[in-house]
Amino acid sequence: MFTIKETKSIKFYYSRLYYDFIHGNENLLKYFHFDFHKKDDLFQRADHLSSGYSGNFRQDVSKLLEDYNRGLGCSPETIKNCIKLRSDNCMVVIGGQQPGLFTGPVFIIYKIISIIRLSEFLSGLLKTDVVPVFWNASDDSNFSQINSAFFLDSRLSEVSISKPGESFKKGYKNIERLDAKKRFSDIVLERETILSKVGELLNTISFTDFTPSVKKLLESCADNTQFKIRSKKQGLLTPSSYFSRLITKMFSGTGLIIIDPNAEGLKNKGLELVKNDIDNFTLISDAVNNRGSALEAEGYHSQLSLERDTLDFFIVKNGIRQKIRVRQNAGKKSQVFSIMNFSEGKELLTDRKELESLVSANPDDLSFNVILRPLFQDSILPVVCTVCGPGEAAYFAQTKDVYEFFNMRQPVIYPRFSATIIENKLKKSFSRTGLKYEDLELDKKEIIERIAGSGYGEAVKHELYDIESFFKSGLEKIRQRLADKNPGALNAIDRTEAAVSKELRSLSGKISSEILSKDNIIATDLEKIYSNIFPGGQLQERIVNVFNYINKYDFIFLKKLNDIIDSREFTHKFIEID
Repeated sequence: MFTIKETKSIKFYYSRLYYDFIHGNENLLKYFHFDFHKKDDLFQRADHLSSGYSGNFRQDVSKLLEDYNRGLGCSPETIKNCIKLRSDNCMVVIGGQQPGLFTGPVFIIYKIISIIRLSEFLSGLLKTDVVPVFWNASDDSNFSQINSAFFLDSRLSEVSISKPGESFKKGYKNIERLDAKKRFSDIVLERETILSKVGELLNTISFTDFTPSVKKLLESCADNTQFKIRSKKQGLLTPSSYFSRLITKMFSGTGLIIIDPNAEGLKNKGLELVKNDIDNFTLISDAVNNRGSALEAEGYHSQLSLERDTLDFFIVKNGIRQKIRVRQNAGKKSQVFSIMNFSEGKELLTDRKELESLVSANPDDLSFNVILRPLFQDSILPVVCTVCGPGEAAYFAQTKDVYEFFNMRQPVIYPRFSATIIENKLKKSFSRTGLKYEDLELDKKEIIERIAGSGYGEAVKHELYDIESFFKSGLEKIRQRLADKNPGALNAIDRTEAAVSKELRSLSGKISSEILSKDNIIATDLEKIYSNIFPGGQLQERIVNVFNYINKYDFIFLKKLNDIIDSREFTHKFIEID
């Protein structure tokens, strides 16, 4: 059974910007086209889509998505949703993330369920079909952000994968492993590599009745014979294809559509965005940076800082994303575009016309940056809401003017579900320490000083000392009265004083031992609480993998999450598992 409690502690909201976004601060929400708190804004966005989204685009994108998802072995519900996209009234709730190993941190799963639940809610509210779509960010290239999965038992354990590739040194200083710049979709993994990491995962977690099911899923998704491969590229085992297969199987029956920007033919739909960026990249970077400065002036942080001499897309060569920088042609008013081919150590110089021709001839070699990627997404899909985490919300806070520049409006930016899992053993630790969830706003040291027994022990010692002093003072008065009249009784008084002092010292020792024992238990409980809620110094949802919980509670864990997630609840939740 899951019990839900909430917290408004800013520690669980990542930043002041995201906290104010969640809680509806009007001063921040002016940076967005729509306010997700307001149903009227949801209707306005839906009306805007109904009048402005091309029917021909619908047909083409629907077919591309259907083909791609069939290749993943998707459920009939997903195919139905791909077909629904051909209807003029169908809309999309979308969210995305990089393809983490074994699905990555559990917040990615929270985001996917948020997308599914919000699409269900909006289908009822808007009285039209709203389908869930997840964007696999396979174009990204920071491998260190996706190559590890973490599991939490008595300690935090890591399973990580190394990227295959070759080293380059020729022609470009300090570049030794250029494969580190490769897109995830271009990193080819061996099936045996995945299987070995599955084995490492299984050795990391405790064996349960559900471990065989976990093993079967993780291994089967590395096997091409389990899938209806529809192209040579889709048949490659890459971090992104393995991720898409896992998500497809885990959420089979929900109707979730996976979109991969490297699906064949998709980027051809983004050529107009690219041409616009070539013409106006300086205006775009200024708009983003000016918004960042405005946010900083109001006490928030700026998430983006763009270079004024760089385009908002890359050209991919040998799987490696190449920045495109702009230079003034010496002695002329025209501009020259510089593309560095790292693997060959060569610089390609081209003019505007040649660059446009290069892009048009090879659209699959395009890769959009953080500015153009959401614009591309929102130009090819009728997106009513984009489900975001804290970083993405901060990005969107700087792109309102850019959307307007492209004659577009942002979708409704909607927060994902955010939570911390409190398992039964952890509930017991909270109970023994007397710690409340709101206390977690304090630093660990402050909490230890508040509830540890050291202060109590000192107080008891002082009280025992006062008792002994009072007793000795009384005996001394009696001794003085009896000294002349009954000196024989003095020995009895001395023996009594010695005996009482001995008993008080014994009592003090026993109490100190009891306090020390209790303090050790409390210290152990505090360590357990912090290592579970802030593993590795991060929020639990940012690091622990979902199979940490599926292995303990079976795949029904996903269904229970789906049942408890309310798309109209935005605060961080503590999920207590009995």
